[in-house]
This record gives sequence, structure tokens and C-alpha cells, in this order.
Amino acid sequence: MAAEYPPLADLRKMMAEQPLPVVAPGTVDQASMAGEEPTQQARAALERFSAALVRDDAQALVDCFFREQAYWKDSLALTYHLRTLTTPGVIAASLLETKKLRGIAGDLRAEGAAQYHAGLQFVSSDFTFRTVSPAASCSGKIFLLPTRDNNGVVKWKIWVLSTRLRSLDMHPEDESLLKGPSKPLDGVDDFNTDVFIIGGGNAAVALAARLKALGVESVMSERNPQATGIASLIKDENVYKGFSLHSSQYKNPTQLKEKGVESLLIIGSANTAFDILQDSHEAGLKPTMVVRSDTYIVPVEYVTNPMSLGVYNFGVEAADRLLFSLPVTIDAALGRKLFAALAGTEPDRYKPLGAAGFPVLDSTDKDCTLMHNLVERAGGHDVDTGATRLIAEGMAGVKTNVEPLAFTESGLRFSDDSTLDADAIVWCTGFRDRDVRQVAARILGAGQSSDRGEGMAPEEIAARMDATWGLDAEGEIRGMWKRHLHLDNFWIMGGYTQQHRWHSSTLAL
Repeated sequence: MAAEYPPLADLRKMMAEQPLPVVAPGTVDQASMAGEEPTQQARAALERFSAALVRDDAQALVDCFFREQAYWKDSLALTYHLRTLTTPGVIAASLLETKKLRGIAGDLRAEGAAQYHAGLQFVSSDFTFRTVSPAASCSGKIFLLPTRDNNGVVKWKIWVLSTRLRSLDMHPEDESLLKGPSKPLDGVDDFNTDVFIIGGGNAAVALAARLKALGVESVMSERNPQATGIASLIKDENVYKGFSLHSSQYKNPTQLKEKGVESLLIIGSANTAFDILQDSHEAGLKPTMVVRSDTYIVPVEYVTNPMSLGVYNFGVEAADRLLFSLPVTIDAALGRKLFAALAGTEPDRYKPLGAAGFPVLDSTDKDCTLMHNLVERAGGHDVDTGATRLIAEGMAGVKTNVEPLAFTESGLRFSDDSTLDADAIVWCTGFRDRDVRQVAARILGAGQSSDRGEGMAPEEIAARMDATWGLDAEGEIRGMWKRHLHLDNFWIMGGYTQQHRWHSSTLAL
């Protein structure tokens, strides 16, 4: 397979090179930021920025941004791509260039009240604007940081500018279309459609609904009754006399107990593995978790904190707009800062888990960043809802820092030459499509004889695709929800639920 495009960057290295800015103590009088003050400051900053755009004044645009660190994150509005640009000079030049291509009709208009975030001392505010080519409605968000000028006067500068295409005038979203009947295709081999969606999971359904609301016809095709996982990491499964299955095939402990299973090995130590550990223990089975490497454990209350995903308690749309407006590196850094602060109040929380032999990492470790696990590793972490106590208190077994090497008749042999016996083995070892290039050819029918006419072979399509997941040099997630450099009319949709909801709109537009 050809070299990856775009090249893979390193999130944690980018975070180290671009740490969160620090506002000097005393820059802002906290008491002064009550009432309408944040909104007034945000509108003043937006007016300066809008005026500089209207005048095509590059230096005035540069002066609108926070000098030490600035970002512009665009989702289709002006770049017609997913881009994150940095530094005031680069951002100003890019804004003026894309403005020529798209045209900004009128001024940027503030929307709603601004919010002051006391912890990092920044102000966030929403705005809207319109473009001419294409005729479209767009939205945006600015995050402002305070500075003092030479006269000691506080000026609020743009730290993060986020812009997003919301709707096309020629193709407005109409939710009433969702009530219309679907085209019956049972028994039909040949058909035409605007968009053919390979897959029938949550991402596919979200995209199909967005397309339907835009009046765009689509057809979903799903071959598998469930997600296809990496069933095991070793060969000769036929040697084993028990039951071996991937976590995607696991339904509940009754499924195993009906086959006479009393003990099981759980290979893996992330979210799914702990869910099955707790599930099987509560059903009276004897589970042992095989932990192949250090695992980042995050208490669920950290994740649901009001400064994290708990923000969704205040409204889904507003929360999506806040979180997806931030560059990935900033979102990651804010999350790490919050989790580290929370973990600092209980540094010994997972000491019993470690004492039980589990190789635990927690948020006191400066290298632990949940976003790294989500977008680069596609796992390797557990959001702890209480199952870790089963290992900490000796109610479930654990075997650590080994790799399964071979099946035995009654269990597994490991890299330290030890063995464990169990009636069943559940492989919580991830899924095959982290980099979709690895599976695209097979999904598209590689090796099957068929008359493709002038179309590309599955192997050629896979070779042309962008790599997926991980970050590119700008800090954008690679290959997802965006056009690929060497392949037209072929797109990748996936991720977690919030990404399905947000980027179904991105991709549909």
C-alpha cells in the first residue's frame, strides 16, 4: 500500500508545542465580567473583525487576533473543506483569499449573549454570516482572550475563530421530508440513487437522514448483522475445546451460561472489556481479565462534569456547537487540564487497583489525554463506572503485561510461557476499520470476479483513499467526513455519536 496521506502527526507533541495560553494575573478584574460585559466585549471584537474583513485590511485583521496563539477552524464555510489554520498572519491572508472566492455578504452578526469562562479567562460568543458563492447561511464562534495595550487598556483578541456552513439556499433542510416513504428495493438488483451508503450502523443512518432532509436520495447497504471485530489475535482456534468469540458477538452472560460456561478469559482492558467483566461477575461467572498494556482509567464523573460532556445537560445543539468549534488540540488540552485538576483532589483513587496488579494510568499522568485514545488509538481506555473495583477487591482475576500466543485445548498460552484455562474466551480487541484503507478493498469485493467495465478495482480505490483517524499537520482528523485528495465522490463517515450528529450535516452539505 502507498505511503499514508496525509502524513500522521502526533497530538501530544502538538499539545506540547502549543500549550494553552496563560493570561497574566490581574489582566482582568473578575468582578467586572458580570452582567452584559462579556457580550459587549464580544460584540466590540466582532465589529472590529468584521470591519477589517470589509476593508480587506490584512494588518487590521492580524491585530484582531491574540498574538501569541491564534486558530481559525473552518468547516466548509469559506475553505469548503475541514481546515485548521494557525498564527495571525496566516489566518488573515487565508481569510482574505477565501473571502474572494466565497464572498461574504454584509457584516458578521452577533447572536445571543456571550459567555465568560473564568477558569481560563476567555469569552465565547456566537455569530452568523452569509456567503455569496454559494449562496449560503453560515455560523461561527469566537473565543477571546484579554491583553493589555501599551496604555494598560484591556483589549479582547480572537484566540479561536470557528466558521461553519449551516445551509445552502438552493438545498434547504426540510425535516418534513423525513416522514416520506422510502423506495421499496426488496428483490431489486439494479437501481439508481444519488448516494450509495455502504454500511447500516449509526453513522449511516444519521447521514441518510440528513440527505433525505435535503431532498437527496440515498440507499444503505449492510452485509453484516453486526459490527465485525478482530475475532482473535492468534491462529489454530480449532485446538481450543471451549467457546471463543469477539465482543461484538457477545450478548449477555446467559448466552454463555446456557453452554455450560463457568469461567472466562476477557482479552483486553478497555471499555468493552470492563463491561463484560462486570456483566459476567454479576451473573455468577468467574472472569479473568488479560491486560496486555497499561490502560488509562477515567472516572465517569470526570467525563460527565459540567465542564466536559456534562455540558450536554444544557442543550445538545449548544453543546455540539461549543465542542466542535474548538480545534482538536485545544479541546484535548482543556480536557486534560480539567481531568488533571479533578484527579489531583484524589491522587490515590486507583492505588488499590494498581496494588492488585492492574497496570493503571490515571489523569495525574501528564501523558494521559483522552482525546489521544479517541482519535489516535481508537481505544485503550476505560470510562470507569465502577467495574474496576472487582479487580481492586479481588472479586475478578487479572493477568497483566502478556500477549496471547496460542490456544491450548482448555485455554491460552501467553508470552511468558504461562497458561490459563477457561470455558470461554471473549476477545475485546477492537475492530478492523480504524484505518479504513486496510479493509476497503475487501468490503468493495476484492477478489470477486465481476465485470466492472471502466470502473476502478477495489484495490485501486483503497490505494487512492486518504488514511483515516489520527491527526494531520493542521490537527484535523484524517480522512473522515471530507473529500479525499486522490479520489472523487468517495467519503468516509464514522466516529462516535456526537461526530455522527455533527458531521452528518458536514458530509450531506
